[in-house]
Amino acid sequence: MPRKKLKPGIEAACYQAWSAKRSSILNGSATIRDVWNNEVPKFLAKWKDRKDWPSESWFTKRISDVWEPSARTKPLKPDPVIESWDEKWWKSPRKIYVLTTLYDQASLAVEWHQQTRWNDSTAREFNGFTDRICKWAWKLSEFFDLNVSRECYLLIHIANLFAYEERKREERPEYDRSLEEGPPIALGREQLVAWQRHKMGDETPEGGIGRYLWQVETEQLRIAIVYIVTFGQVLVMVGDGSKTDQPSISVVIE
Repeated sequence: MPRKKLKPGIEAACYQAWSAKRSSILNGSATIRDVWNNEVPKFLAKWKDRKDWPSESWFTKRISDVWEPSARTKPLKPDPVIESWDEKWWKSPRKIYVLTTLYDQASLAVEWHQQTRWNDSTAREFNGFTDRICKWAWKLSEFFDLNVSRECYLLIHIANLFAYEERKREERPEYDRSLEEGPPIALGREQLVAWQRHKMGDETPEGGIGRYLWQVETEQLRIAIVYIVTFGQVLVMVGDGSKTDQPSISVVIE
């Protein structure tokens, strides 16, 4: 029986789900089956008919035969974390304003999390953002009103996505570049454009991805900030809520 031909973009989505959790597989904290059961459905949510999805055996074989052999053998070192008031970064008045505001909002988010999520077993504390997030936050800051907490959260999230994509471009092998389509979710540029359209009153029409960070409730944005400052660059996705039509955040930790 001939193998089913996958629709464009599905292999790229499966690849991204594996790539986001590859380090966890290699260090033994997750298995390929864990990724198939827990992460792949998030990346394939765009294809609502599961008949279009590949099988678990295809996913496992693709990893062993193609993706892992072509993957980077030595992962990049963790990006350095910029601590509060680092002299290298906090020179110009604009940088001082942007980074001081974002650092304060992130610190408050972590403090709020510690007070309200008492049963969270993972220790959360704010030491700073990675240098990539700081760089992108400063570049993108003109799109946001930093006197509004919610817009500070959105800036952190979108800067984080730009930082995530930049790092991924440095990590990924030639095979990754050969996949036909880009990621099946709205990452940095798409999120930024959708936010600017929203502020201009030109709402993004339904169709395509149709789920953006600006649509998510403020409390969810605040919770996801805590994951970013705890783990560094992480992949933050927005999808349909499981019980309501309200878009919800899913954080894929590297």
